[in-house]
Amino acid sequence: MLKAIAISLLVLFALVLAWHLVFPIAGGVIALTSGIWSFIVASIVMICATIFMLFLFTGLGILLLGLFVFFWIVIGIALFPILFPILVPLLILFAFILFIRKRYLERKEKDI
Repeated sequence: MLKAIAISLLVLFALVLAWHLVFPIAGGVIALTSGIWSFIVASIVMICATIFMLFLFTGLGILLLGLFVFFWIVIGIALFPILFPILVPLLILFAFILFIRKRYLERKEKDI
């Protein structure tokens, strides 16, 4: 009886010790994952807002916003390489829409 209690207490102690060793690692993984997801959401929102602003406004402010978004994406890819397949297509979409918008404005100026 005493031997069974001692073994069960040792197993319980080993499980508690394992929990205290594994839980901080799991907490770090959860924090890193939430950081990556927040960066993804922020990047997508900024790119969408910038594309929307391209159709509404022109000038230096939109150029600065576009440069900020570009550098945000580059820094995001450098910090979180796992985001590369998500952010690069968005960056290509942003460049494509910027090119179309620029061509549209040039045609519009020729017509005037």
